Amino acid sequence: MKIHTSFYLIFFLLFFCTVETYTQDSLYLVDTLTGTATNNKLWKAQGIGDFNGDSLADFIICYDKYVDLYFGNNQFKPQLAHRFSLPPKDNYFKGSAYGIGDVNGDGYTDLMIITGDTSYYPIYSYGEIILGGKELDTIPKFKYYPPYYWKMLMSDKIYPLGDLNGDGYNDFALAEYYNWSDGLGKVYLFKGGITLVETPWTELITTLGRGTHFFGSSILGIGDYNDDGYDDFLVSVPTLSADSDKVYLYSGNKDSLNKLPYKTFGPYTFLSDIKAAPNITYDNKPEFILAAGGKIYLYSGMDSVNTFYPTKLRFGLSIGTGGDINNDGFNDLLIGNEQYLNSQSIMVGGIVGFWGGNNIDTLGNFLLEGYQKWSSFSHNLDIPGDINGDGYADVFVLAPTYYKSNDYNYDSTLGRLYIYSFTKITGINNKDITTPTDFILNQNYPNPFNPTTVISFQLSAESYVTLRVYNSLGQEIVVIKNNEIQSSGEQKITFDAEKYNLSSGVYFLEMKAVNINSQTTQYHKEIKMLYLK
Repeated sequence: MKIHTSFYLIFFLLFFCTVETYTQDSLYLVDTLTGTATNNKLWKAQGIGDFNGDSLADFIICYDKYVDLYFGNNQFKPQLAHRFSLPPKDNYFKGSAYGIGDVNGDGYTDLMIITGDTSYYPIYSYGEIILGGKELDTIPKFKYYPPYYWKMLMSDKIYPLGDLNGDGYNDFALAEYYNWSDGLGKVYLFKGGITLVETPWTELITTLGRGTHFFGSSILGIGDYNDDGYDDFLVSVPTLSADSDKVYLYSGNKDSLNKLPYKTFGPYTFLSDIKAAPNITYDNKPEFILAAGGKIYLYSGMDSVNTFYPTKLRFGLSIGTGGDINNDGFNDLLIGNEQYLNSQSIMVGGIVGFWGGNNIDTLGNFLLEGYQKWSSFSHNLDIPGDINGDGYADVFVLAPTYYKSNDYNYDSTLGRLYIYSFTKITGINNKDITTPTDFILNQNYPNPFNPTTVISFQLSAESYVTLRVYNSLGQEIVVIKNNEIQSSGEQKITFDAEKYNLSSGVYFLEMKAVNINSQTTQYHKEIKMLYLK
């Protein structure tokens, strides 16, 4: 990471304004995660709130082949809670997930997984809700199948909507921002509640005409914007025309939603991102931010808008919001520019950070530069919250193109996530997650355990993996995995003895890893586990 305090050339490239100096504040690189293969790229990372109720921020990391759910922990080491497998990626399917808030009112945030049915081609996409809770339950409690079986482009840029109808439960959405069957985008809204139903509360369908736009590519809850007692939400509408992108504001209502927008923002040129911005200026009004046409628009209240950070580069702007990075009581703002040039005029990408407050410094408070040429550093930004419980919200920066070497060979597009903190975390090694050279089954932790324990292992190559649990008499009790394909790298699984009604005692976990090509056993090991109620 490079932090600069005076650099005329950088400001000349970034701003239509006089050159000033950033403050001495900085962020520290804490950890990195990298895609495992060119066909298993890391392409998204996003905070989802507190999924397991431990007061630490949890998050998801999306790869081409699976979605990983991580729990925050005090050691700041990403702790894999569960891996959700996805169907093979094709031209019409891109598996993902997003946090939808607490939709069933139990106090835990919930998760929407976008998955698909491989019995159809192209893959039939649908959504599954995984309910948060103190104990992780990975069985979907709700499935929604959109009306079209194929050729859908489903949006994953959906953020918690809030309580649209005032019944005390957060509501949620699914969206097809384009469908090749009719060329129309559609947004499906669902009511939250103790019991979830498959029938949408409201369907919003664009009237703009076939094939001219991407209605519903982003959906964002912004609170009660028009002060009528119901939360409201935004729907972004990028178009195929360079200067006609729009954002629609829809107003919540007790009985039924008006399918016509309450207000329209725009048109914009090249709308690239929208994010909620609560408590940035601390004016007690709903706030949100748009990035479009090389400009950033901060909306606060019904009519107030602040346009700032104009750049000479029209593309590649991204926004990061969602937490208080420097722990000063105000949420903060990140603006990324994929086409930022460093002092050697190399396009490495960059991020300018802004401390929230009553008077935001529109020149920014710190700068982060990318590490590699053409990596699109800052393509995706997020402030997922406080992962390690130190009082400071942490920062995600995603570069979709990461090269293992410095020759900029486009065959190695793995994607890389950079995790930053305002405070310097000691005892943590910044590292690349690379393919291990050995097969290893670690001792479960904790051991003894009651009732859950984490089973971790690593693979040096993609393998068929079998995990079985036996009692002290050698009888098979549980099959955790049965000849399932697992990618190379570290894997973690949470084992819950209560789920299988096990009694206290000694158990043995057996792991086998079989070579996918030769069908020969590459690794075989057993460990002893002690379950004490």
